[in-house]
Amino acid sequence: MDIEIVTDYMKSLHFNNNWTSPIESQKHKYKELAEVGDPDIYNMVRTAVLGIDVDEELSPNAIQLTMWPTGSKQDPHVDTVFAWRTYASIIYLNDDYIGGNTCFKDDIILPQKGKVVSFDGSKEHWVSEVEIGTRYTIAVFWTPHDEWKFY
Repeated sequence: MDIEIVTDYMKSLHFNNNWTSPIESQKHKYKELAEVGDPDIYNMVRTAVLGIDVDEELSPNAIQLTMWPTGSKQDPHVDTVFAWRTYASIIYLNDDYIGGNTCFKDDIILPQKGKVVSFDGSKEHWVSEVEIGTRYTIAVFWTPHDEWKFY
């Protein structure tokens, strides 16, 4: 996955205020693209996380490009609020910010540009507050159900 290409794409959306169908969290202050229709980004994401170790055939259900400016965070939650989403992956596009760690009850993932973290979507997790800078990530939600596959 060419992290630079995806990061540049995200930053251009951010700086040009050109988010497509943005979902904005007023409470948590992040912006996300609900679905990414760009096949190149889809293919880069799929290639980056094909090594996910599960017993079932999974395909992306949703891919979210998310911008996390200073002050943004996400409260504890699970990603299986939609029953068809069984696993999740986070791809860190940059690491030039402070805070914004992905946290689990038993682990804290420190951001590292290009790092991919995949986990069972029923595992509770959260994002600590971004203290300085802007965090850019791609979240991928996986499904084994054909009718909910993104592509």
